[in-house]
Amino acid sequence: MFNLIIAEVELILTVIAIVVTIAAIVAWIAIFLERYMG
Repeated sequence: MFNLIIAEVELILTVIAIVVTIAAIVAWIAIFLERYMG
């Protein structure tokens, strides 16, 4: 039972990390486009 909780927490943390990474990439692209496309 305890192992299941740990696995679930790891899954949630992985999803959060992926979402944060995607958000950072999108923000970087938006800044790049705003700076160079005007």
